[in-house]
Amino acid sequence: MSSASLYWGSVDAYNFVDLLGPGGVLVRSIAGTELPSSNGDQTAVSTNRRVFFTFTPDQPVTALRLRSTGTAFEFDNIAAANAVPEPASWAMLIVGFGLVGAGMRRPHRKSVTA
Repeated sequence: MSSASLYWGSVDAYNFVDLLGPGGVLVRSIAGTELPSSNGDQTAVSTNRRVFFTFTPDQPVTALRLRSTGTAFEFDNIAAANAVPEPASWAMLIVGFGLVGAGMRRPHRKSVTA
C-alpha cells in the first residue's frame, strides 16, 4: 500500500493501529494517545476524525491491524491505495500487448483440401 485512511471514532488511549509489513511483521504501532485530543469523548468533533497514513517504499506496509485493549475500537470508511507499479511490471504489460498484437497481425495460411 502507498497510503490508507480510516474514520477513527472516539479516539481512546486503549486503541491501536498496527502497520504490518510483508509476512505480517509489525512495522509500527500507533496508539490513540499519539493523536491530539485523545480523550475518548464520543460527542466531541476533535476525537472523531479521519486519520491518514502515508507509507514509503523503504518500509512497505501491506496490512493494517486495528486492535483494542479496552471496551471497543470505533471506526468506519477504511480506504487504501496501492503503490504505483514498478517499471518492470509496466514493461511486462507492454511486451505482452505487443506479442498479442503481433500474433493478430501474422498472416494465416490457408489449407487446400483435395
